Amino acid sequence: NLGLATASTWLAAAVWFAPSFTGATTVTYAPPLRLAATAAHLATAVIAKCAWAKSSPGVSPVRVLKGVAGSALGLAPPGGTALGDPDASESKVVAPTLLTAAFGAWTLVALAAPFPVATLPLALGRRLSRAAGAHSLLATVAAYCYKDAVERDRDGASTFKTLKKGLVGLGALHLLLLAAKLAFDDWSQYPAAASRLILTALSVATFGLAAGL
Repeated sequence: NLGLATASTWLAAAVWFAPSFTGATTVTYAPPLRLAATAAHLATAVIAKCAWAKSSPGVSPVRVLKGVAGSALGLAPPGGTALGDPDASESKVVAPTLLTAAFGAWTLVALAAPFPVATLPLALGRRLSRAAGAHSLLATVAAYCYKDAVERDRDGASTFKTLKKGLVGLGALHLLLLAAKLAFDDWSQYPAAASRLILTALSVATFGLAAGL
């Protein structure tokens, strides 16, 4: 819920402050659309924040920061040498761990990297790339929750099966859209994808890993 609230706030800001997010003063939205979209995202953020507050013993910013920092520091999965054995049960946590780290990195790229690098990994262009980082953030949270479930041997529960299906669907849909862009779009519109081949390969690998989760 807190991840959804943060992502929705991010999207509301992307709509309201579109020129700042895109680096182009010409990117603006009609006032009715701007108001409606911002209100919808903020309403979603408030609902998600309230749901999180009801289920959490504390809502202080310090507690949130400690939780995020603890999750990042605890990202390395247990299992030792068994992690390298694809037939070992411990190795099931490797893929969601890598996805958590990868989507977290792409979230930071969308948030802070200069253009045109910020257009990766989604290859959406300047207009949408920073806003789409909110979806990378949600994918990070989903991957981490699924990783935690795998570690606790709870990945068979319906909630975590749904999370897994969402990640698989995200990966498959992105690869399909990327293939369509390669086939039908002008690739020169995506200079980062065309010139930063290593980063492009890493982005494709991220969504390929999600699709094969």
